[in-house]
Amino acid sequence: MILKRACFLSLVYALSMPLMADMQTEVGVAFVIDSPQVFPDQTLGDSKSQIESEMSLLIAERLEFHFPFLEWKPGMDNDNRILIKMMDQKAGLCDWKTVLVVRAIRSGNEVEMADVPSIPLFDLCDPFTPNRKAAAGNTLNADDQDILLDTLKQAVGNTNLSSQEVQGLLNNKSIRNEIHRQFLRTIPVTQSVEIKDQNTGSGKFIYLPVSFDELKSIVSSCDGSNNNCSRLRLTFNLPNSPPATFNLRVAGHCGAHVLSEVLDGGVPGGFEISEPVWWDDRLGSLLSQAQGLSITMEEFIQNSLACPDLGEP
Repeated sequence: MILKRACFLSLVYALSMPLMADMQTEVGVAFVIDSPQVFPDQTLGDSKSQIESEMSLLIAERLEFHFPFLEWKPGMDNDNRILIKMMDQKAGLCDWKTVLVVRAIRSGNEVEMADVPSIPLFDLCDPFTPNRKAAAGNTLNADDQDILLDTLKQAVGNTNLSSQEVQGLLNNKSIRNEIHRQFLRTIPVTQSVEIKDQNTGSGKFIYLPVSFDELKSIVSSCDGSNNNCSRLRLTFNLPNSPPATFNLRVAGHCGAHVLSEVLDGGVPGGFEISEPVWWDDRLGSLLSQAQGLSITMEEFIQNSLACPDLGEP
């Protein structure tokens, strides 16, 4: 019933610059080969850019599926992006090996992802490494290029590896959780909210001006610890006061926009919400004083019907 009434709301006010319903925060994705010992640039030649481009697109598609609340742009060179690198590491008696590592680019600076393990690919003790230069032209040997690409795709998606092998980077839930915790929680989903009156006059609702269809989130109540649901974090600055922080959940939608319920939060030493509420007038008073705000995705639970072909392994 609450969602049905919500569709008869009228706009009271919007905070910050409103976004179009189909706009999402863009995050860059890059795959880079940095392997001068095992796969030097002079051997790869023009194949290097071809492999990097194809892998960037594949990684962006996988990240788009697992984290659809952001818009993933392959090759986009912006201040916030995910970087997956194929790089050399020392390998004892084998001298060198190649591995895949995940890095975060925050504000233009490359940051190592703690607790995200590297994925081994090749080492110089292997009986065969696909690093032969083509006999003619400035490319990798065609067969070697196919083998290298297939190995990289398996290492990212784990589509053909047996269950005894290490799971691929993006099919490994613990790795995805670390990417979310260490990077995605720092990226605003939106920097505005909309507050709308209920037609009954009995209160207000908080909406996010992002597309509910693109969010692909499950809609459910959280458990007793406010887990097992998609939770958002609303943070905004106040004059002469510490920042206010509130936890919200994705509760439904009216039209395209996302309906949110406030779970808890407040201002340190000031107004607090300790139980789930749809609205509190004191929250409205705080929001009217907000000097900029952001909404980040604290925990994301995907709708299992969003894309059944690409679900959990």
